[in-house]
Amino acid sequence: MILTRGMVLLIAGLVALLAIGWGVHFYERGLVGERKMTELLSGKGVDQFSSIDITSGYRAVHCTDKEALDYLSDAIMRHSKRGGESGGVYTATIKFAGGGKFTTEVYFQTTQFALSMPSHAMKLGFPSDDVQLAEPMPSSVSAMVQFLTEPREKTAGKALILESRKLPLTQDDPSLGTK
Repeated sequence: MILTRGMVLLIAGLVALLAIGWGVHFYERGLVGERKMTELLSGKGVDQFSSIDITSGYRAVHCTDKEALDYLSDAIMRHSKRGGESGGVYTATIKFAGGGKFTTEVYFQTTQFALSMPSHAMKLGFPSDDVQLAEPMPSSVSAMVQFLTEPREKTAGKALILESRKLPLTQDDPSLGTK
């Protein structure tokens, strides 16, 4: 079979359309997550979280524990505008059960965390919204906060895994630095 110039152009056009569609799909997924986070910060209930991943260069948390996710979602919905101090800096990726994900910087302390919402922050990455972690706190959230606020030497190179109806699991993660 000999490919004509028209057939080559048709194939190239189809490949280009497929690539554009794929890019738009992933771009919109990010926008969906940001829109859902904006609604949550406005006090509106949205789709439940399906997971939260919190990472730095030397430790990580992966949480799919439903009780913890519901608690954190409610705490974010009841947040206050920026007013507290910063803490340890991490990147958090929140995935929503109905689709979409939102990635931002978070700053953890023992009783609260601050997150950076691009539409609220003075500059990109700057903490914009404080989230209080009120008692009673689910044990998995307590384990998360304790892990993230421990001295670096104690948790460097480790990942904390939080799953529903399971004890928190800390394991070595070779992808994380130890210093």
